[in-house]
Amino acid sequence: MRNDVFRPLPVSLARTLTLTAGVTALVLAPGQTLAGPNAGGTLIVSLCEGICYTDTDQSDYCGVSSITRCEDGIVHAEQDETFLWSIYAAFPDGSAPRLAGVSLGVDYDSESTIVLGWDMCGDFQLTDQDWPAPGSGTAVTFIDAREDHLTELYWFAGYNYSFYAQDTSFDLIPHPSQGANFASDDVPSILDPVAELGSMGWGAVDGYLPCPTPLATGACCIGGDCIVLSEPECALQNGTYLADGVPCDPNPCVVPVVSKSWGQVKGTYR
Repeated sequence: MRNDVFRPLPVSLARTLTLTAGVTALVLAPGQTLAGPNAGGTLIVSLCEGICYTDTDQSDYCGVSSITRCEDGIVHAEQDETFLWSIYAAFPDGSAPRLAGVSLGVDYDSESTIVLGWDMCGDFQLTDQDWPAPGSGTAVTFIDAREDHLTELYWFAGYNYSFYAQDTSFDLIPHPSQGANFASDDVPSILDPVAELGSMGWGAVDGYLPCPTPLATGACCIGGDCIVLSEPECALQNGTYLADGVPCDPNPCVVPVVSKSWGQVKGTYR
């Protein structure tokens, strides 16, 4: 179903995404160590296997091409067949994403690639007037922040016309004015730049599947217990993260018992 209707963002997120360029510059400035819960995330494109899109009354294709892991993404399609493909936000294993919004753009050859239908998989969006024309962008937001490591953002249906003998691709690009960024549900929202952008290839062109690198793990102390977790996972457990690579054997979280004589104990309070 074509989506030519503007769906306004909540005011706070709209203002946040409008200020993306300036905030991102601060985040990436030399010496800055700011990073939000969506740091290291990527945007990928994945094709739905089989006959997923048909000319019926169905209007919502979110979840039809659902994959459970970034590594399962399919980034190549044959020409002259109608396909359904989706855009996903992918976050590193061990991270604790809180995705409230994302800005992105698309690019493709409009003569050989025909887009038949499209729609978002979020709660609100703010699109360019010519979306989803090549070089245009959109911002998609969620009322409740998404915490999954793989979140579907958008679906498209279409085909690549071999009459033009054009082996090409459908590329994710930064939004022309907002850049490619993830927004958290913090107030004010923390913006993390999208680490990498994927693509889907038609014909002889290979697509690109940039799955994020898993986070390092180490000893997390929860009371006297030790569990090997990433730093964000440890924070979710209200634990104390010691450092990357620190093992739990021997247990570094056990509080040592110090033997003292009665005289030493009395001396402590004199």
